Amino acid sequence: MMAITHLTTSLAVGSLPLMFGYTTYYGNEMLCYLGAVAFGATVIDIDEPASAFGRRLLPISIVINKAFGHRTITHNLIIAVIGMVVSLMYKNFIMFGFFLGVSVHILGDAMTGNVRGALAPFSARFYLLPQKMIFRVGSISEHVILVVSMLLLFGEHALNIKKVIM
Repeated sequence: MMAITHLTTSLAVGSLPLMFGYTTYYGNEMLCYLGAVAFGATVIDIDEPASAFGRRLLPISIVINKAFGHRTITHNLIIAVIGMVVSLMYKNFIMFGFFLGVSVHILGDAMTGNVRGALAPFSARFYLLPQKMIFRVGSISEHVILVVSMLLLFGEHALNIKKVIM
């Protein structure tokens, strides 16, 4: 998926507590949480020198890519889920946001059929969709997901702002 799609889908999922009324708080903790979601959603592509994040840290990105390849060591869903569970146990919502962003990113890549390390060491490949539904990066399908996640994200925050004001 494109970086913007990873970012918006992760923020849309991370903002669901706002939509369901679990919080109406927009203080520093919520902003840090959403920042951590955004960071987690983009930083794991550091293993790809051509990615939005990889270009900014090119020497590190090249070393990681040469050593491990793209979508392998940084795209492990098992580690991300364990991170989410541990961060919830310690009530660290900033770390939970980071691992949530990572998890949504990996699931997004799994819809394109391009994840090799998601379930390592238990499985070599991980697909979220049946073969016929897998789509290419930058395709119309991805743009539809981008627009839907943007609308959801806008709706979540618009509804919450309305609750805060009233």
